[in-house]
Amino acid sequence: MLRSMIDRAVLNLHTAQLCRVLSFNPGSLTCDLQPLFQQVRIDGTAVTLPPITNAPCLRQRYRVEGGEVREYEPHYQKGDIVLTVVAERAIDHVLAGQPADPKINRTHHLSDAIVIGVIG
Repeated sequence: MLRSMIDRAVLNLHTAQLCRVLSFNPGSLTCDLQPLFQQVRIDGTAVTLPPITNAPCLRQRYRVEGGEVREYEPHYQKGDIVLTVVAERAIDHVLAGQPADPKINRTHHLSDAIVIGVIG
């Protein structure tokens, strides 16, 4: 019984995920994504994970050869394969500049995915 509980918990733990871009919003720097990894249920059947909506996209900030610091925004296209990381906790408050609310017990949930970059 304990092993079954552990297996169930691990199957719902998301850390990093490859996804296909369904759409990209350059104004909000967010993507709608389709996870490409399937989830396996305890009974062994594979299920397709639901789409992730409004995943924030990582920007990059660089200083090149001692010059001024510049920020670069990504641009994604429908069909791109991207790597996402899934935050440990809910990111809703953090994205608004507030500390994470400890009362929200959502952990490693796909809705807290952040697009890191194109892969492949």
